[in-house]
Amino acid sequence: MTSSNFSLKVKTKDRNIEIKDSLSLETKLTELQNIISEAAGIASSNLKVLFGYPRKALNFGEFDNIKQAGIKPGDTLFVEESTGAGKASTQSTASGQDSSNVLTSSDTPKNISNEQKSHISDVMPREVKGILLKKEVPSDNSCLFTSLAFVLSGKIDVSTSSFMRQLVADKISSQPDEYSDAILGKPNKEYCTWILNPNSWGGAIELAVLSDHYGFEIAVVNSVTGVISRFGEDKHYDHRVFLLFDGIHYDPLYMDFIQTENMQTIFPTSDEDALRDAQQLAREAKESRQFTDVNQFMICCTQCNAILVGQLEAQKHAEQTGHTKFDEVSK
Repeated sequence: MTSSNFSLKVKTKDRNIEIKDSLSLETKLTELQNIISEAAGIASSNLKVLFGYPRKALNFGEFDNIKQAGIKPGDTLFVEESTGAGKASTQSTASGQDSSNVLTSSDTPKNISNEQKSHISDVMPREVKGILLKKEVPSDNSCLFTSLAFVLSGKIDVSTSSFMRQLVADKISSQPDEYSDAILGKPNKEYCTWILNPNSWGGAIELAVLSDHYGFEIAVVNSVTGVISRFGEDKHYDHRVFLLFDGIHYDPLYMDFIQTENMQTIFPTSDEDALRDAQQLAREAKESRQFTDVNQFMICCTQCNAILVGQLEAQKHAEQTGHTKFDEVSK
């Protein structure tokens, strides 16, 4: 790719810069470092450059050129001035963890590519008006996993559920002391077999495991109670995602910026406005009765016409028969 059609955006705390002269995929990172330093007015030794989503630090000494570093045409580089000596290779979180490990490519489901992430905006300035919306995902017993795939990729991809189920099973089986029979409600090995079944519904255990794996807080907005349960809150992660739970089904939440083509699915945990928006959304859903009473709702299995009452009965029926298609019915 020639320099004529290769450009990068650079954001500093007080201005936006577009760099397009003399750039290509083969541009040396040391050369890019000098270009950014001059454009931003920051000494190269004090440059702290973040890119990708969520942001990860760019280590100028780790790769030879732009292509090897994973920087793509049109990417935005976030530039800060480091007060410490030398160039920063990581971004520290409140818990002391390296946030470059958050959502790295090796942790991303193989069905979700970095290219698919490109349309998810980074943190939009609060003067840009956005609205928190629900994205509906299929009710196929894997809605929790599909919802998390959406906040990771910005796309509905039901094929990622098997990857996440396997991830959960591997984590639980490798830590039998932490995930004891008492915690799981059944023997560890049996639970692992159960969660791999595409008919099994994910819940709190899966949310805790996936929060730990991906390195972000998962805030579950319960439209039945209006309460937000924050999985991973004690880890002090830098980022947070939102799911809406109506008592039986999960959907992801995202910020839609009406006047732009951007949307946001991953938020800084410092973004209290997004948390308040999520709380308001739960309150509105509760007031409009947009939830299901998991103990009393009645559903019909459309594959055998069986009438079932409550979440546990429906889940048991699915496990015994393999049926996965249900419709809620009135009493």
